[in-house]
Amino acid sequence: MTDAPATADFRHEALLYRGDREFVEQIAPFVIDGIANGEPTLVMVSGPKIEALRDHIGAGDGLVQYRDMEVVGGNPARIIPAWDAFAVSWAQRGVARMRGVGEPIWPGRAAVHVDECHWHEALINTAFAQVQGFWLVCPYDAAGLDPGIVLEARTTHPLITHSGSPNSNQPHGTPVGFVVPTAPLASPLAEPDDVIAAMTFEARTLSELRALVGAVGARARLSPGRLDDLVLAVSEVATNSITHGGGRGVARIWMDGGDVVCEVSDRGVINDPLVDRQQPGADPSKPRGLWTANQLCDLVQLRSSRETGSVVRLLVHAPLRSVMPPEARQS
Repeated sequence: MTDAPATADFRHEALLYRGDREFVEQIAPFVIDGIANGEPTLVMVSGPKIEALRDHIGAGDGLVQYRDMEVVGGNPARIIPAWDAFAVSWAQRGVARMRGVGEPIWPGRAAVHVDECHWHEALINTAFAQVQGFWLVCPYDAAGLDPGIVLEARTTHPLITHSGSPNSNQPHGTPVGFVVPTAPLASPLAEPDDVIAAMTFEARTLSELRALVGAVGARARLSPGRLDDLVLAVSEVATNSITHGGGRGVARIWMDGGDVVCEVSDRGVINDPLVDRQQPGADPSKPRGLWTANQLCDLVQLRSSRETGSVVRLLVHAPLRSVMPPEARQS
């Protein structure tokens, strides 16, 4: 990585490293340099990497915050709000420059989560395009990740660094918005292998939908708390469908390995790709169902187009897979 640019534009950089040792060798100097410049830094990586960095960096004069990415970014849609809260907090204190280190993709992460992480990385360029003074570095383990994942990082980051040498993906001066999302809102989601329950819903049948989700979740042995989270998330998204998607929608439920997946679709069209990552304000008339769902679920996938309408998939991890008997299935 090179010194901070003379201008204070948002800088989104992918750092390709190989193994834990090189991670520390590349990231620690970046954080230490930020401390020397009085620039607050938020580091969101795995717990073991946090400890390794702390051994090299020390207290950081109170300018370094650490958060476990496997917790914050378990659902990738929660990462942008975390960066936004960090940037807003320091900007309100009059800080003009700040740094971030975020590693949303690690070896072994489930493919469906990786896909949403690529979408997240692309959306960052839109979310922070007007935020000056923010330098965000996203490490990618080139030794441990599939080469296709590393290749994908080149489409979502305006700057790529490997072994300390930056390689811009664009001519100097071109706006960051050049990045083409790799999983745009219009991209299709894979069809499930086996839908175990489905129903068409409207306002008067919302209670039936909640009961159906509750029954499936109970059979999947979700804990009471996680079951309540899933039922509430589905209810919030279904209410959005009724209010903004034509008054009705279709819900489908299935198991994906050890996960319970509930899908809500309608004929509405969502044009703002950041709608599910923006914390609602005090106005109760503003939609908040997608935000709520992201706070409750382990993964939320949002797709929308004029041709297909809108689809929201809500996933919650279940401890054991439970097969629902055929007589319990609904359509």
